[in-house]
Amino acid sequence: NREKELKRYKNNVKEISNEDYLKDRLIEFKKYGVNPFPPQEQIEIYSIDKFINEFKELENNQYHENKINIFGRVIQKRKSSKKLIFYKIESNNLFLQIMSNMFKYHDENDFLVINQLVKRGDLIQVNGYPHRTKTGELSIVPYKLEIKTPCLYNLPKNDGHD
Repeated sequence: NREKELKRYKNNVKEISNEDYLKDRLIEFKKYGVNPFPPQEQIEIYSIDKFINEFKELENNQYHENKINIFGRVIQKRKSSKKLIFYKIESNNLFLQIMSNMFKYHDENDFLVINQLVKRGDLIQVNGYPHRTKTGELSIVPYKLEIKTPCLYNLPKNDGHD
């Protein structure tokens, strides 16, 4: 029975050269209007270590003018107000504060939605401006936040914060 299935399969599969296969695939993508080679956004991702070393000279209450990207896992979330939320992210046993400020965010509605969705345990990408707070903590102020991998489990409370 297995031999008959293999023989039937081999009879239905036509031999095709790599060049013809590529042409057929490209025609198929074109037929459906799909770009088989979509452009990839080339961005530099900072590690927390690189971020700390590069922006350690910022003065209190100073922003750096360049936007940077950084990834990390949310380990703490604190709401100061509806328009100001603090996160602590971790990567490679290093920590960084995110100071999510509605007035620095690219869109007010997106700010409200993403800050409602981000929870402890989520892996996020932060696109924002390096900043040192008035109290001297090195932070990043997001222009945009993205959840790359949501945490799908309810994590135990570690210090009373969501």
